[in-house]
Amino acid sequence: MAQTVQGLGLGGQRLAQSELGWNRDTIRKGTRELKSGIICVDNMSGKGRYKAEVHLPNLLEDIKNLALLNPSMNHAIGSRNVGA
Repeated sequence: MAQTVQGLGLGGQRLAQSELGWNRDTIRKGTRELKSGIICVDNMSGKGRYKAEVHLPNLLEDIKNLALLNPSMNHAIGSRNVGA
C-alpha cells in the first residue's frame, strides 16, 4: 500500500483515499513502516469480540424453541434433532 502511494507522488495519500477508499491513517502507518523498516504491531486480532452468548444469554435456547415451533426449519438448518 505504502509503495503504491509513494509511486503516485505528491498528493498520493489523498488520491489513494479518494479514489481507492484507503484510510489515510493506515497509509501513513504503512509509509512510516516502509521508511523505518520496522513493522508497527497493533494487535488488532487480539482484541476480539464478545461471543453472541455474552450479549444474548438465551440465544441457543431461543433458536431451539423456534426450531421446535417450526419443524420445517430443522431441514433448513441441517438438523433433525435440534431440540435434543
